[in-house]
Amino acid sequence: MGDFHKSVELIKSCNALSDARDVERSTRLVYSDPLPAYLSNLLIQMYSRCGSIHHAKEIFDGIQEKDRYSWNFMLTAYARHSYVRDAERLFNTMQWRDQVAWTSMLTAYAQTGHVAQAKGLFDQMPDRGLVAWTAMLTGFAQNGHIDGAKDMFDRMPYRDIVTWNAMLVTYAQNGHVDAARDVFDSMPYNDLASWNGLLQAYARVERTEECDRVVKSMPMVNLMTWTTLLAVHAQAGHLERAQEVFNGIPEWNLISWTAIMAAYSRHGELEQLNRMFRKVDEREKDVVLWNTVFVAYAQNGNLEMARALFDQMPKRNIVSWTAMLSAYMQWDCFEESKLLFDRMPEWNLVAHNATLAAYAQIGDTASVKRMFDALAERDLFSWTAIISAYAQAGNLDESLRLFSRIQQCNLVLCNAMLSAHASNGDLEGAKRFLSQNMAVWDVFSWNTMLTGYAQSGQVEEAKEIFDTMPGRDSVTWNAMLARIFYGIPDKNLVTWNSMLTAYAQNGHLETASVVFNRMVIRNLVTWNTMLAMYAHCGHYQLVLDIFKEMISQGIKPDESSFVLVLVACSHGGDAHVGINFFRSFIVDYGTLDPSKVLYGCIVDLLARGGYLVHAEDLILHMPFLPDSRDWNCLLSSFANFNRQLSKNPEKSLFPGRQRSGLDLDLKSAAPYVLLSNMFKAVRL
Repeated sequence: MGDFHKSVELIKSCNALSDARDVERSTRLVYSDPLPAYLSNLLIQMYSRCGSIHHAKEIFDGIQEKDRYSWNFMLTAYARHSYVRDAERLFNTMQWRDQVAWTSMLTAYAQTGHVAQAKGLFDQMPDRGLVAWTAMLTGFAQNGHIDGAKDMFDRMPYRDIVTWNAMLVTYAQNGHVDAARDVFDSMPYNDLASWNGLLQAYARVERTEECDRVVKSMPMVNLMTWTTLLAVHAQAGHLERAQEVFNGIPEWNLISWTAIMAAYSRHGELEQLNRMFRKVDEREKDVVLWNTVFVAYAQNGNLEMARALFDQMPKRNIVSWTAMLSAYMQWDCFEESKLLFDRMPEWNLVAHNATLAAYAQIGDTASVKRMFDALAERDLFSWTAIISAYAQAGNLDESLRLFSRIQQCNLVLCNAMLSAHASNGDLEGAKRFLSQNMAVWDVFSWNTMLTGYAQSGQVEEAKEIFDTMPGRDSVTWNAMLARIFYGIPDKNLVTWNSMLTAYAQNGHLETASVVFNRMVIRNLVTWNTMLAMYAHCGHYQLVLDIFKEMISQGIKPDESSFVLVLVACSHGGDAHVGINFFRSFIVDYGTLDPSKVLYGCIVDLLARGGYLVHAEDLILHMPFLPDSRDWNCLLSSFANFNRQLSKNPEKSLFPGRQRSGLDLDLKSAAPYVLLSNMFKAVRL
């Protein structure tokens, strides 16, 4: 019994292919063939975990009496590594199929871009549990089908916190910040994963100030929270703030150390990176941390230091070898790379694929072909590497010939083929390939077409792609920014304003400012866009500065301009400045009649500033019937300034129901909750 448990623990703890064969051999020394089914099933899982489907299949084929777990583990292994056709064949021969089998097959289809097949399988399922619904939702989301994911979410017979969080993360990962916030606010309750999902949404579009605010509001945090906050500031170039976040982490571990060092690595701050690395206890440095440091030196061209660190590593993994190999190839050190490749202790498929990709990157198609032809086992990454190599060399015909030989395809491979067309100027061929082969696009697909149109000078087509995209990343924005500076005529104010609005609404403040400063012609829409951007992000002083500059340029503000200024003053707590702007609106621009919206802004301004009596007086005497928003604003401010009102708030606030506006929103709980808080505040 002791040997059995020892074998189980050994198999479960193995995560490296270099150790996996030894683990299998030691297990077979203890047990004669055939191995117990339980141990064979664990070996299938082990080889899947270590990335060798070939060895997992050998174990599976050797099991004489396969049980339910044998079939499910092999199917899950195929699904995990995107062997969708093998998974499909296995699934069709299974004697019984439980929820695990159906969901694994569904996942295999979804994660390889076969959303239609996944949906067809989902519709055939005899019993669709919550796991299957969530898997289908995630499948739509991973392939850029946000509407499909939302449809799944809406149709679910019931939802748990995992489902809610899946929908939240779907929006977060695709840059739909407002939708993510709506899901978060609609959840029956928020757990730590929900808060981290909301943080991820803001981090995805680099809205660092909102990220800081979310973390301050969180009832609890974990290491993922700190790492996300650290990473978003590092990505935005705020290294001092990233260091502050790191310093504030209650207890550092390897994940936090790796995150801060990756931040310095990304920005080439090698001295600071080295100082941080020396602070880590030698006994705590793992292979990931070593890799982060030496790769930083390699990426910055300091191969001598990178190699020195590589040689000092107490233990190297396949990532270490391939990273050093890629570094040599990146800097054209082909002799060194060949010597290193020959020294590698193992040449598994991952290593070969990395080498293939490296040769492809430098355009050495002959080496790619020689290595590819010698591979005993190939996966989609191998095919992607060789197709990309020929595409980059301008040999589109050979890329197409190779693509036609592939029996199964995923989104990555389709994107490689799409890029082959676009990078060779064949945009019509790219469009045909999209319509014939790609039911699903991801952000890389969109960017490929966008960049292709932009580089060919077809600005309007690029703009149409940009406007249609469901999610955008830095490549997207940079591609369009390049077209702004070099492709859009100065007098095309509509396009300039459209691009400015796109950057502003997605939180790219610095880039929006660059676009704004580049514009030769500006109109009221231009200025209001900048006002709205700064007001939304809480930059009170910048709103005032932009407004003053706008006036000095002879641009006459409209009511929207004043509303944005008043909102900024309200959130900045400067009621006096806001009131002066309101007077200016009436006196200096007397042809404009203040609307209900403008009066509502003044109510909010007074209430937030603590002038509750004045706010109440304005509500009761303004030339509009007050609504529940006005009263909610006043009520929510009362808890902080309750001494300014009488001890009978229900009388002082609501002297006349006909003027109160409460009849307009009796179904809303907000006024009643706020009123309850008022009474509590008075009693205190």
